Amino acid sequence: MKGKMKGKMLNNFSLKILSIICAIILWAVIVNIYDPTTSITIPGVAVTLTNTQSLTDKDYTFEVVDGSKISVYISGPRSIVSDIKASDIVATADLSKVTVYSDYVDIEVKISKDGVSTSSLEVTPKTTAIKLSIENRVSKTFNIQVETVGTPDGGYVVSESKISPTTVKLTGSASTINGVNSVKATYDVSGASMDIDDTAPLKLYDEAGNVIYDTKIELGKTAVDFKATLLPTKTIPIKFKSQGDVAVGYKLTGIDYSSAEIVVMGTEENLKKIDSVEISANAIDVTNLNANKDFVINIKTYLPSYVSLVSDSKVTATAKVSVIKEKEFNIKFDSINLLNVPEGYSVSYGNVKDINIIVLGTESIVNAVASADFKPTIDTGNLAVGVNSAILNVTLPTGAILKQTYNVELTLIKNKDTTGPTATDNTISATTAIH
Repeated sequence: MKGKMKGKMLNNFSLKILSIICAIILWAVIVNIYDPTTSITIPGVAVTLTNTQSLTDKDYTFEVVDGSKISVYISGPRSIVSDIKASDIVATADLSKVTVYSDYVDIEVKISKDGVSTSSLEVTPKTTAIKLSIENRVSKTFNIQVETVGTPDGGYVVSESKISPTTVKLTGSASTINGVNSVKATYDVSGASMDIDDTAPLKLYDEAGNVIYDTKIELGKTAVDFKATLLPTKTIPIKFKSQGDVAVGYKLTGIDYSSAEIVVMGTEENLKKIDSVEISANAIDVTNLNANKDFVINIKTYLPSYVSLVSDSKVTATAKVSVIKEKEFNIKFDSINLLNVPEGYSVSYGNVKDINIIVLGTESIVNAVASADFKPTIDTGNLAVGVNSAILNVTLPTGAILKQTYNVELTLIKNKDTTGPTATDNTISATTAIH
């Protein structure tokens, strides 16, 4: 009886095991039907760096070159996986694991969502490590340059500006700090009409003059104290003088100036004392010049101490020198206008009918001279009866001169009667003289 019972129990145990296996299989089939396994890839998961002080404490700086945002592969029951978002994923890289032999740090990911068991999920980062750029952390002190921009109001200018402190310490990676060429404190004075006491922000510039925007650079100060003094201005003329004669055979045709006035600043009382600035003649000495020459004049040396220069301190005076050309012209005596011939008298040139004159000037001026423009005249008002030597006067264009004084020999003759002149050829009486 006992043997029969034992055999029956063994037979039932096998059935029980088989039932359990069948139940498991049935459960798996049901789960797979109603909550199947699925997978998704979630992009844009930010990687958080931990233990960053392990590098900074050793005077290193770092920058993530690659791997700051990654994609994460997740596989598991659809009921769980479909509810997971990028914000539910925690991705970290422990910088304490960085060694001197590697600049890569492994990325660890996990799900951080209430009620979700990561044991039932497969969570794998597509990018397994971040890449770092690690450099020595350095500090460098820069002198601060001060500059103002804009235009003050009402003709005022900034006469003096200063900052405090005058230096600033920058800290960052060696390559970043080496890229800084200058530090400036810039203040906009637009519309100002009184002294300024304020703060000015600091800006970093590279060698090309571009502003550097890098939040990883630490500044000992981001702004400095700024003070500026404003003064009124006045525009005054420059009075030039020159001295000397150019070389023989040359002519000084003119002097050009890069500026004929300057702007000075000072107190209102001192500005009333000055109306012009005079340049001494020895500043522009044209003695023996045979070519154009520039004279650079430092205006500051001619200003009184109670005013200061606002405009450019250098003015250039260009002395223009040209070669003198000469050209000969013929003047007929019958074209000469006799002036002030006494009543009852005549003028005779004898047998001479003309005279040659030489005109001097630059090539362009001489070439422009024409005989018809001379309008020759002789003043006979002070001549005595008989033979005289009278000066010939001609009209010349600006820049042209006669090589010498030209005299014409003529005879002043008293008429014997009023019926007409009795003189010889080339005689002009008072009644027929051209006035």
